[in-house]
Amino acid sequence: MKKLLLLLLPLSVIFTSCEQKVDPVAYNDNLVKYSEDAEKRLEVLDGKIDAFFDSEEFSADQFTLLSESMKEVKDSIQSDLDKIKLLEKPSGAEAFANTTVAYVESLLNQVNTYNEQYAKLSNENTDEELMKMDEAINKTLEDTDVKLDEMIKAQTAFAKANNMELTLQVPTSSNTVQ
Repeated sequence: MKKLLLLLLPLSVIFTSCEQKVDPVAYNDNLVKYSEDAEKRLEVLDGKIDAFFDSEEFSADQFTLLSESMKEVKDSIQSDLDKIKLLEKPSGAEAFANTTVAYVESLLNQVNTYNEQYAKLSNENTDEELMKMDEAINKTLEDTDVKLDEMIKAQTAFAKANNMELTLQVPTSSNTVQ
């Protein structure tokens, strides 16, 4: 019986030591990378939207090109979101993971809103119609800002719980359509 107990002890030590732990720092870095990648994709789309508006001619051909760009960006952001959802979480990362998913989903919602609103554009739009489009877009931008704040708070709590030091990067511009 003593031999059996001694044989079971090394096996339990082996199984315990083989248990993989997820590195909180690596997890944090991966979440931040994927969410920043998604954000950068949206910034590129914003540049294309600005160019679309600078042309001041809202032709079907121009909108088709912009719509194709929106689809590409949406697909890329969805890919980033899928990667985030597949990451193995370390202990205590649930809130950070959930808020990051919500933030990236808000970026997807932003692209969808752009597509819906800009599909209504024509050279005959009234100022009132344009204002309603801006309001709808600004609402999604505000939602994205709220989700970003929630993600930063969750990341800060996660970092504190794991004795990590964070360096905050402040965005250089506001996310509001004017």
